[in-house]
This record gives sequence, structure tokens and C-alpha cells, in this order.
Amino acid sequence: MTVAYAAALLDYLRANNIDAESLFTPAQLKLLSDKDPQKVIKLSFWVEMLESASVALNQPSLPLLVGQTMGAKNIGVLAYVGMSCLTLGEAIEHAARYMKIVGNMSRMCLRTCGETAEVPWIWPHDGTPPQCVAEVHMAVRLNSARVFTGRPDLYCDAYFQFPAPADISPYKLMFGGDCYFGAVDTKLVFPKEYLSLPMIAANASMRETISGQAQAILNQREGTPPLVKTVQGLLLDGLSTNQTSINVVAESMEISTRSLQRKLSEHGFKFQDILDNVRSDRAKQLLLQTPMQLAEVAFLLGYSEQSSFQNAFKRWTGKTPEVWRQTETVESAGNGPTL
Repeated sequence: MTVAYAAALLDYLRANNIDAESLFTPAQLKLLSDKDPQKVIKLSFWVEMLESASVALNQPSLPLLVGQTMGAKNIGVLAYVGMSCLTLGEAIEHAARYMKIVGNMSRMCLRTCGETAEVPWIWPHDGTPPQCVAEVHMAVRLNSARVFTGRPDLYCDAYFQFPAPADISPYKLMFGGDCYFGAVDTKLVFPKEYLSLPMIAANASMRETISGQAQAILNQREGTPPLVKTVQGLLLDGLSTNQTSINVVAESMEISTRSLQRKLSEHGFKFQDILDNVRSDRAKQLLLQTPMQLAEVAFLLGYSEQSSFQNAFKRWTGKTPEVWRQTETVESAGNGPTL
């Protein structure tokens, strides 16, 4: 799991004026305070800290509370995905491909049946998952839905594979619906109509930044044929959700893939070249104008692996993203105003 995700435990304790130093060793605190939020740490270390804190504080519901209070800085790119989707259903579907960026702790999918929808929590390893990990993830998912839709009243039925605890009232308070234990699957079940709920910006400034960058890229294309600008705009809209295939773009333009290829060729353009240019421009803006880690930039450009983005960026610029960012940042500072 990533340091950013794990640090939610410290965030919760400090927000509630609980002395974290009295609960953990200096080594444990250092582990969750690493300057690189995307650094991966062992899940077992975090589980030990979470469980020991729960016992020391006599607070069995601590995992639920930590999950309930996780914010954008903890879930990283998943927050950006939420901002880029129009509906909750779309956000759930696209979040699945981004799950591993916060650690190899969970997989998810979306199922619908009649008037209900469900999001299972899938443990991607052998053996039984730690109870506290399931509790955190389930709480994060519902809380994220509430935050990104601006609907704190959203509720769901919660199913857990582990046995019922002595007191299930914290679960009912958290999820708002019925809670079942000893179930076949760990999952959230909610009204299907929730999938159509519009998403709102949980971080307005970041959304403004990303939207502004997209428009800036398009503004740079003065003199570009209208057809090509349309393709560029659709690609910019689809980057973060990986909707960047020529088939998807052609369908959005209500023409066949072959017709789109032919029309672009008539203007002297190839679809892959346009996609590469859009990704390159967006990558440069994200690297310079946001504090995002490389893994987050990669996923927002539609890459499933950071290494694929790094290889592409070096092909575009002749430099790795890290070197390019450092070089451009220094040059920008050097070109600033002087007294």
C-alpha cells in the first residue's frame, strides 16, 4: 500500500487530538511520514498499527472511522478520477483500473440486478483478508460516493465475510442500511438510481486547474483543422478514464472508424500522432503545474503502468519525466521577474 493511503491513520488520530506518539514507535511513525506519498509499504505493518491502536484506544470501530475520513490526498488519483466523471456509475466503473495505484489491497467491479446495484470488495490474494482492511475499504467507498456527489445522505446495505462483532451499531451508523455478517461476499448494495447521480468537484481548485489545462492545450492549436480540434477535445476529455481509442472517438463523432481515419489523412494527420501530442502536452502541464507523482500523471494520461508513460515521455522529449520536470522547473524559476 502507498504511504499516502496508510497516512490516513495518522491523519485521523491527529484530527481527533489523539497522541499518535504514545501509540506507535518512532520507526512506525517515520514509516507513515515518508516524504514520498507514493512509496509502497508492507500492508502487514499498517494492519499491525491499526489493530494495536484500536485495542489501545478501546475503539473497535477505528477502521471504519479511518476509512470514513479519508480525503483526496489519501486516495490520490482516485480523487482525480472522481472529478473527471459525470456520474457516480461512471466513476465506479473507471475507478476499477486505478485501484492498484493505492496498493495491491483491493479490486472492485460494478454489478446491477433489478433496482439495485452492488460493488463487491475483492481481495486479490490467497487466504482470508484482515478484517480491518475490509472495513476501511468499505467505508472509503461509501464516503467517497457521498463526498463526490455532495450527498451525505447516501446509504447502502453492507455485507461482510467475517463474523458479526459484539456491537454492530457502528456499522449501521456508518453505512445507513442493513448490515450482514458471515456473508459469501464483502460488498455494498445500494439503489440503482444512485448510479445516475452527478459528480461534483471535491477539490474545485484542482478541477479548475485540470480543466484550464485542457482548454490551454486546445488554444495552442490555432490554425488546426476543426476536425482535428474536435478529436483533440474528445481525447482530452477521455484521457483520465482511458477512453482514447479511435473507435470511442469515432463513435462520439457519430462516424465510422474508417471514415475518421480517412478524413484525418486528408488533413495530413494520423490518429496515433494526435493522441501522442495530446498526452505529451497534458503530461508537461501536469508535471509543471501540479504536485502529482509520476504514477498519478501516468494514470491520468490513460496508461495502466507508470513504466509505459515514462518510456513514451522519453520518446517524446528525449528525457525522463523526472529529469524534464527538474530541468523545466529550474528554467522557469530562472526566467522569473527580477528586481
